[in-house]
Amino acid sequence: MTSAREQWGRLLEEIANVERASAEQPIVQAIDLTHEMPKLRLFDGRTIDVTPSASRDEIAHAISGSLVANADDAFAPVHYAVNLWWAELLYDLGGFADNLAGMVADAHVERVERAGKRAVIHGRGPAGTAALEVRLDTRHPPTDLATDLAPLFAKRA
Repeated sequence: MTSAREQWGRLLEEIANVERASAEQPIVQAIDLTHEMPKLRLFDGRTIDVTPSASRDEIAHAISGSLVANADDAFAPVHYAVNLWWAELLYDLGGFADNLAGMVADAHVERVERAGKRAVIHGRGPAGTAALEVRLDTRHPPTDLATDLAPLFAKRA
């Protein structure tokens, strides 16, 4: 049986793969993992539910109506790397879900959202809720986010 952590980890990886396929145009603005059916808030304003076990094909089909021109200059092709770093952030979070739980028992990501050239990761652990802001306009992709999140979620003395 697959744990909830494994499911949301795999789901973030699948969303990242969909984002990579459309790197010139961002699609998913926020991901809320606090519901039985995760909710994706799209840049076109829609919110859709996806099953935790959704494949990239199922996700792409669900969001297909969002693949239209985005008038916001913040997402023009010149910002291609920012969109790729968003996808890398999602993939990193999904791929290292077990690492975070291994570093801090009961720690988990609840929501990930993008605001222009930054992402905010919200989660919960023994110390309560915390958030980590990650810049997406850097020269290198965000990596090893579990290591950055663990101290925020750890029980404080």
